[in-house]
Amino acid sequence: MPSIDPKELEALERRLPLKNLRHQFYHCLKTFRDRRFVRTLGQLCEYAELDTANFTPAVKRHLQRRVSEVCTVQQTFVKGSVVVEMYDDTDDNMRWAVKNGAIAVVTTRQIDQLPCIVVEFPPQVYALMCRYFRDLREVSVTAVTGSIGKTTVKRMVNAVYSAQTPTFCNTINYNTLYQVGYFVQHIPAHMPLMVQEVSEGTPRYTSMMSLVLRPRVAIITKTDISHFEFFESEEAIVGEICDVCRYMPSDGVVIVNKDEFKAYDLLGGRRVVTVSMTDNDADFFAQDIKTTPQGLAFKVCEKGSGQSYAVALHNIFAPHNVLNALYAFAAGVEEKIGYDHIISGLQSFTMLGMRQNIITTPDGITVYADCYNAVPNSIKTAIEGAMLVPVTGKKVVVLGDIAELGDRTSSSHDEIIAMADAADFDTVVLFGEKLREAAARHPFRQGLEVKACDSHQEIATLLGDLLRKGDLLLLKGSHSAHLEKVIKLLWPATFDQMVHDENDPYERWNKMVIRS
Repeated sequence: MPSIDPKELEALERRLPLKNLRHQFYHCLKTFRDRRFVRTLGQLCEYAELDTANFTPAVKRHLQRRVSEVCTVQQTFVKGSVVVEMYDDTDDNMRWAVKNGAIAVVTTRQIDQLPCIVVEFPPQVYALMCRYFRDLREVSVTAVTGSIGKTTVKRMVNAVYSAQTPTFCNTINYNTLYQVGYFVQHIPAHMPLMVQEVSEGTPRYTSMMSLVLRPRVAIITKTDISHFEFFESEEAIVGEICDVCRYMPSDGVVIVNKDEFKAYDLLGGRRVVTVSMTDNDADFFAQDIKTTPQGLAFKVCEKGSGQSYAVALHNIFAPHNVLNALYAFAAGVEEKIGYDHIISGLQSFTMLGMRQNIITTPDGITVYADCYNAVPNSIKTAIEGAMLVPVTGKKVVVLGDIAELGDRTSSSHDEIIAMADAADFDTVVLFGEKLREAAARHPFRQGLEVKACDSHQEIATLLGDLLRKGDLLLLKGSHSAHLEKVIKLLWPATFDQMVHDENDPYERWNKMVIRS
């Protein structure tokens, strides 16, 4: 099979928006008047002003494979559901969806004799239809959105709720309109509570997910410049996040961080509950925060009752998780979860997979795996957490480039390099062109070893020679950097166990959905 010229492919991918196709589809709306939400490979090439006639067969196959990676309809989100044509423009995937159990597909045109609902803008109609399914259940929904920490807070809230009552919550970060719509179509009967993560990464979509969920409790985590390239300003990101409140019932409540949140005028007059790590005037605030060899310990103080409650988080050292626990504590109180259950739920909570997960490898190395996503602030909190992990050896960090920052890309990577330099690391390993460029501009402190690698294998080889028993390794970068591959290369059995631990709760949840 002919190989692909790396230089040809690199030049192509700089022009063709392949890395973030789903988000790039939104920008295509501004170019194509027919308002179809999706693009074929040919249309994407046309949009990028590329002449496909000159592509080699190998390049064409590569591009089609890359497009298919993000366009394929997932079987998990098909059976017994209404499917919206959001990610793909091919008839074959819609035929496949119906073949695998979809009762209808929402499209912009009729496809053969399939059960199609033909509309101009499928996502809006899909949201309205899913709202119908959601209203068939008397379930109280908690929606979690924000730029950073959504999945962790969602899982903490689920741990708190589940300690007392059955709760419908998928543990994986499935948070798009398509996925949210699928979940509300499959809420089991007599399920009292549901916790759902809501993405803020695509303009206008948070309000549609609010329409679907009609959340009684909304939690807004930290807002930041995540997905900045898809918005005109930071204010636009905050506005998108606050749209989670748009279709809340009249008794809805919004839980926010009093230390940082300022956009109260965008909450539609909903009742607000505040949490804080520093302000004793918040409704729920933390005191006596301590780091122990086992993790974080602190008191949660409730302003209204004047009571305080001792809480411990196991194997969790990053201080910002105290704030995440406060969100979950406040949500538990709002949903009338008993205080003992709230505390036991938080104390039983563990990190899973590649999010702030601290594990020890068979050769005695402590790995702080936080590989899923990143912005400068989340890198800051990861570094702070890593510095508090009790180890006896040296500390090494592997940092990956951050994606989707638009015109903040250069300054953000400069900030990341400065943070790594200021921390107490012995070695900094950089992976990505943007970090390499930022490192070239930065005067590092004397004695800090800085390495740049071009592949996961190169990183693994370097770390294999460098790390010894008692050392700490922090892995932090955007999901696009795939730093989890380093763990897979160095400790394959450990990696497989981490993947299993993350997927097993979701698989059990999915089996419950299928049974229901």
